[in-house]
Amino acid sequence: MKCYSYFFKKIPLEVEHQRSFHYYYRGYFTKSHNGELFYPLTLYFGKNEIEIFYREAKGYTERVFTFPVMWGENNHEKFAKKIKDYWNMLAWSPPQRHYFNINIDLIPMSYFSSWYEFNTEKNSIIDRFVKLHIFRYKKNIYRKSDISIADYRIKFVNHHVDNKFDIWKIINNEILSCKINLRKLILDFIYESDLTSTFSDENYISLKPILHENKLFDAITKKCRYLDNLYKLKDTHIKSSDKLPKVFLDAEKAWLNICINPQYRELFDSEDEIFHSNEDEITKIAFDALIGNCNEKD
Repeated sequence: MKCYSYFFKKIPLEVEHQRSFHYYYRGYFTKSHNGELFYPLTLYFGKNEIEIFYREAKGYTERVFTFPVMWGENNHEKFAKKIKDYWNMLAWSPPQRHYFNINIDLIPMSYFSSWYEFNTEKNSIIDRFVKLHIFRYKKNIYRKSDISIADYRIKFVNHHVDNKFDIWKIINNEILSCKINLRKLILDFIYESDLTSTFSDENYISLKPILHENKLFDAITKKCRYLDNLYKLKDTHIKSSDKLPKVFLDAEKAWLNICINPQYRELFDSEDEIFHSNEDEITKIAFDALIGNCNEKD
């Protein structure tokens, strides 16, 4: 496992023998007049919870969200409900409106960009948003898209809840938003947890098996792995006789097993769930995935 910090970075201990760390989140930042970066979000692992705090340079602090993480079926349901609640909330606004910079360098590698099938493209003048195509588009087959892209502007929406949206704008080669996208925060946390060893304090180590025992957290993680590996193949020229990489096949199989497993059926049953119906998710895997630049899946 890679040990590098990508979306989260450990804050040095202030007290000797302190067992639990804070981590600042590098996905959003503000800049001072002299160009110094300030990261307003920090993550903390308690004994039975995961917390995200927002702080301003002047000292104001507010809790953005808390995830209860404990063993037991009822506690797993509470954790899953919190994930869905924050997912449906979509974005959080600070008490005082101002714009945050979004870290452009982290977008191409994120689970968030592969989930929404978008990226940024650089030229000599400016970045722009571009739609990726890792699945064949079938109008009206799947539910209404949660994202719309127009070169220098991207809008994330929740069609199930009124007035829940987040808008990113490219201005002077920077991506700016006045909100914190909670879906991005959740998926970036999953990326860091899944692919790095950044989180290393005792509280996280004790919470990790509980996280992966939770069906919703497990399903999101496996879908992210599949989409990430599918995205990595998009520019690869693959002939019909070529054998696909094992890491992709393993990720595809794991996500497909989630979709067909009766124990996970409840995650696909209603329109306001995080996933499409399991029938639609299976169809996308089996028939609509675009593997390699030949745009065919054999």
